[in-house]
Amino acid sequence: MVYSSNLASPRDCIRQLNTAMSWYLWQGDTFRVPLSSLYRRKEHGGLALHAEEKCRALRFYRLQTLNQNAGTTTAQWLKKWNLLQPSKNPPNKERIVATLGYLRILETDSVYIVPQGKTETVRTYRRRIYDTIVIFMNTETKPPNMPIERLWPTIEWPRMWKNLWRAPVTDSTTTTW
Repeated sequence: MVYSSNLASPRDCIRQLNTAMSWYLWQGDTFRVPLSSLYRRKEHGGLALHAEEKCRALRFYRLQTLNQNAGTTTAQWLKKWNLLQPSKNPPNKERIVATLGYLRILETDSVYIVPQGKTETVRTYRRRIYDTIVIFMNTETKPPNMPIERLWPTIEWPRMWKNLWRAPVTDSTTTTW
């Protein structure tokens, strides 16, 4: 898989993931929600479906774990280009050949992600990687209001979304609501 030089994940793969997610969510349903609404965080009425950010976070963590197997080519590249430590900002991405775009992405991401702390669990660390990548890939501070929020502006929507996700009902009922 070859990554584009602008450090984005392959658009075709992301489009296919989005198609698969929407088919899974909407199979047989007549009521469909736009994917842009589903990308929103749960506290803003969405499902937090960030395919590109999740792929990037998984790749970041996987490359770090590949380093533990010193015999692999990837581990040698990580060591050669000193990609195991946070890189300086801005990173010197030209030192890594363009065909190894995933290592260029790792170098860029490592600017923003502090290495795992000694007392930090793997789960917490992986969540921190994902949250950090979501923040710097989505620089928009607050998503625009959904149409239902514009229809009833007096309702406390953050509280409403929180209650919706905590309701003891089935997933299909929550999605319909």
